[in-house]
Amino acid sequence: MRSIAIVHPTLLRLSFISALGAIFAACASCILLLLWKIQQERKNHIKFPLLGHKQSADLKEIVESQWIQDKEKKYVLQLPIRPIHVLPTHYVNDYAWKPEHQISSNIDLRERLLGSWTRIGSMTPEAPGDPTHSLISFIKQDLTKNAGAFVPSVHEEVMATIDEQIGDCPDWKPLSAYWLSLNFTLRIFEHVYVGLDLCRSKKWNEACMGYSSSAVATVAALMRYPWWMRPFVAPFLRGIKDLKRNMDVLENLLNPIVKTRLKSMKESADFQRPNDFIQWWIEKVDQKREDTYAMTASLIGLNFAGIRSTGVVLMQALFDLASRSEYIAPLREELERVMAEEGGENLSPRAMAKLPLMDSFLKESQRHVAQNILSVYRKVMAPLTLKDGTILPTGSYVCIPSMDPEVDPKSLHRDFDGFRWARLRKETGRDGKYLSVATGPDSLEFGYGSHACPGRFFAVNVLKAIVARLLLKYDLKLRDGDTANAQPKYNRILVLMPDTERVVEFRRRGREEGGGEREKEKEEEKTTSEVGCKTEGF
Repeated sequence: MRSIAIVHPTLLRLSFISALGAIFAACASCILLLLWKIQQERKNHIKFPLLGHKQSADLKEIVESQWIQDKEKKYVLQLPIRPIHVLPTHYVNDYAWKPEHQISSNIDLRERLLGSWTRIGSMTPEAPGDPTHSLISFIKQDLTKNAGAFVPSVHEEVMATIDEQIGDCPDWKPLSAYWLSLNFTLRIFEHVYVGLDLCRSKKWNEACMGYSSSAVATVAALMRYPWWMRPFVAPFLRGIKDLKRNMDVLENLLNPIVKTRLKSMKESADFQRPNDFIQWWIEKVDQKREDTYAMTASLIGLNFAGIRSTGVVLMQALFDLASRSEYIAPLREELERVMAEEGGENLSPRAMAKLPLMDSFLKESQRHVAQNILSVYRKVMAPLTLKDGTILPTGSYVCIPSMDPEVDPKSLHRDFDGFRWARLRKETGRDGKYLSVATGPDSLEFGYGSHACPGRFFAVNVLKAIVARLLLKYDLKLRDGDTANAQPKYNRILVLMPDTERVVEFRRRGREEGGGEREKEKEEEKTTSEVGCKTEGF
């Protein structure tokens, strides 16, 4: 017969009191931590006026109005996640080139994108084996230095994606420019990262896209809550569950490939080294060569950094080509001339470098609609002294506006001029300064400083390969009733929110539609000749 233990009432009261004491201590700790956090935030922006609040819906308007009123004004902008010091552009060299342990880009990114939940960014970006350290090393050591070796893979995926997504289309075919662009960049980048089999796996691609979408949704959901509530709210969010599910899918698909690769390297005397991120990881991150979880975390960072940002640039370029048809003929003429000179059906790396008009058009398109209202984000890891003597304390955040310095100071407008950068290269002789990959205080498309986008050289080659093939194969236009002047929208952390429903229509070149169509072509040729006058010598 089982005995029943009887607990003395005094012990029960003591246990209850102890539990209450523990709860009280935890609450007191949270309150003290909250008070300390508030004090730190006040100290961090005490020198500058504070603009906006955590629920502000007009942060873009605040930044733009400050730019119009006084470009020299320093202020603190209260973003939904944290306050940040916004400095005039000419202060950027005071911090952009400092080392990571003094001014951190990666820790800022982790905090800005809530990396504790999204796995984006890192608190130890300089530690060997850290996922962020590994992905940056891969981009700098392999992707950029050996960009030419990846060009055949790029062209292969461009053609495969065109066949699947656009096809022959003898009549106008409307497609979402955003989703088409993401399909291009996803397939191309994944071919380089994980090889042919996975890059064409529907399950892999859905998990890659799903992870990025869930990360954005998670940030949007969590930033509605104060920092101290997020750990309690996060487990109940759908986005968090989706992140884990997609992470598991990616790791499970990657695991057998890594095991097979390691076995072949060990047992096969004639092992053919694949040129992808998986092989780079196995060879360079030796202490974690079998850690597919860490490898997957690095791949997630690579995808988030490259696929969406490059896809948005491509999307905007398609809109600009479709709405500004006068640029198409000069771009085609340049392409056909260079390809005839270089030979071959696809652009070689050498040929890509000989396309000043296309390079200029891509730069102008990217610059005309900025992906970020603020740029060159950093977290201050040691007291930062600005050139006017102002000291930003440890733990504060800093950035500059990404406004084009040549916009009208009152309207913030500048007319689109697709070939202006090609003309400046010719007129000034400063070829490198006006390239699409160039960075500087007045050229922030890829960031600036020691953490300017290291993959921009590969990304621009990808863009040129896609745009070249589309221009040679199709005519483009906006849907009837759409205009070139659609106003871009930005979210509450001042990042461009693409219009996923806006379409570009494609039609196979060479299609005739009678006299009306020919009259339209003659009008376009007339406009093209006007553009051509601006590009004499190219």
